[in-house]
Amino acid sequence: MADYSANYQMPDTLGRELVLTERFPHPIISVQLAALEAAAIIAVAAGSQAFYTIAFWGQPANLDVAFGLGLVVAALYVLIAHARGLYRSPRILASRAALPDVTTSWFTAVLIAAMSAFLLKIGDQFSRAVAIATCGGGLATLTAARILTASAVKSGIRLGTLPPRRAIVFFDPVTGPDELLAALARQGHRVMRCLPLRDAAGRPETDLPEKISDLVRSEQVDEVFVTSPIPNAEGFDALMAQLRRLPIGVRFVAPPEMRPLLQKPILDCGPLKTFELQRPALRSHERAVKRALDITGALIALACLWPVLAMVALAIKLDSRGPVIFAQDRTGSNGRIFRIFKFRSMRTLDNGPVVRQARRGDPRITAVGRWIRSTSLDELPQFINVLKGDMSLVGPRPHVLAHDSQYSALIADYALRHHAKPGITGFAQVSGLRGETETPELMARRVEADLWYIANWSLWLDIKILFRTVGVITNISKVY
Repeated sequence: MADYSANYQMPDTLGRELVLTERFPHPIISVQLAALEAAAIIAVAAGSQAFYTIAFWGQPANLDVAFGLGLVVAALYVLIAHARGLYRSPRILASRAALPDVTTSWFTAVLIAAMSAFLLKIGDQFSRAVAIATCGGGLATLTAARILTASAVKSGIRLGTLPPRRAIVFFDPVTGPDELLAALARQGHRVMRCLPLRDAAGRPETDLPEKISDLVRSEQVDEVFVTSPIPNAEGFDALMAQLRRLPIGVRFVAPPEMRPLLQKPILDCGPLKTFELQRPALRSHERAVKRALDITGALIALACLWPVLAMVALAIKLDSRGPVIFAQDRTGSNGRIFRIFKFRSMRTLDNGPVVRQARRGDPRITAVGRWIRSTSLDELPQFINVLKGDMSLVGPRPHVLAHDSQYSALIADYALRHHAKPGITGFAQVSGLRGETETPELMARRVEADLWYIANWSLWLDIKILFRTVGVITNISKVY
């Protein structure tokens, strides 16, 4: 059978960090951006207080409270942004791509500050109008600061107004230096020399170590980059021994085949260092955290959406004959079979060894069913599955047993989706892979997204996917 899964790229969504971190030639830029953002937040808080007091009360503003509010929120934001990597060079230069994370970090900081004020019983010292103005104005100011900083840095690199760091590149002729040279140019490095580690016949350059000291001093080099397909290749140790004598930075550039390994967590095993090639499904404390989110979210959803559930149930009953709730066998965590609950959207109740996938314009779909399927309202009863423990709020979508058997034979690693509990929504669904899968290629892309989610699970990722799901459903509902 064909292996479809190896030929498809993951959609680049949710700001996934799958690139190697590149340092700025001028690390001070990251510090300056953090200081600029903190100062902007404090200025917005003070400005909001001054405008509100003068415009609505006609008296001089007491800015002590406003400065205190701005200082606290600014400190929280900078700490959260730093933890989320927003001051790394790729996130600064790609300012627009980083804006969703900037927004999330900002509102998280505001929420923490608001909760702290409530718990400390000092909320009455802050005007609600000033707090709202600070929240909105702060986000606008942070957005502008990010875009202007990225534009200024890119212009400085392009025009040469930012003094470049001078670098020497030692490369292996097999892989070539093109990718590295392009990355260094984007980061504002000036490559003074680009030298091969081996000659045309594949032999190590024996006189290279002796030339290094004179070369580094004559070019006034700040940093050396070494790229090689095999770090312990012949001549590599001699080169590194010579470079260790010099007081400059030396960076090894991993070849493409090594990069997936270097992105894995490094764990101690006694005196040894090991790469975690595959993480366990979820550790005990992670399962507890995820289960707490599931129960809380499902109870809140059912409490808020019960009028919608009642109206959908009534519409189904009036539209066609048959049960309101449709139960079907699906594969859950660790291959366990469970009964999934859905609002009935079709005239048939297929649950056998052969189940034909619903398609656009399928005559089996009822009038009400077409609407609830397009808006995902047919999935609402699965909150009961979440409370029962069969499903999670976020995870790989469960497929019918017939499709599991079909795609397990076609797609490599398909069964690895069952390492996690199936979800009402998932990373694939918010990455443009929602709905029918007409070809094995589309299913392979969905499987790849599911496996990425399992390998990179975090509570924060679940929360982001839930928010993205609301946005996806809202956009779809506008069409119908």
